[in-house]
Amino acid sequence: MNARNTILVEQGSDQTVTSSTTLVSTNLVLPGVANATYEYQLQISYSATVTPDLKFAWSVPSGAAARRFTISREAAAVAGLNTGAAVIMRSPGTGTEIIAGGGSADGGAPGDFFYASDEGQIVMGGTAGNCTVQFAQQTSNANQTIFRAQSRLVYRRIA
Repeated sequence: MNARNTILVEQGSDQTVTSSTTLVSTNLVLPGVANATYEYQLQISYSATVTPDLKFAWSVPSGAAARRFTISREAAAVAGLNTGAAVIMRSPGTGTEIIAGGGSADGGAPGDFFYASDEGQIVMGGTAGNCTVQFAQQTSNANQTIFRAQSRLVYRRIA
């Protein structure tokens, strides 16, 4: 029904994780149809201190595969919004967790907003189901890691 229509899914509210490296689902979900192909752009707004950082990944139905291209801030970067940091550009596998470095100083709530992106195609196998963006802390830490409300997923079915 939505073939070739562009769909926007917004996170809607901040989601916070502390002291956990276990991936949790976000509100960014692509409901995949069996044997369909989707083109997507994922834009993640997040806040994290330099110790826990953030990691994100896709959870997809059995038989689905993603052809991904990601850009994220280097982990263990120096604290500070305007200090700059190297970025990591990758073409990871479907379930590969991507690390996006934090930049706020440890010891308090992370106030700075950072950005990571992931784009490509999701090719569904014979099983329909949700393709869900998940996140967690890279290193378990009492500091907050926040998946921000501004995060969004834009997708459309192309085959």
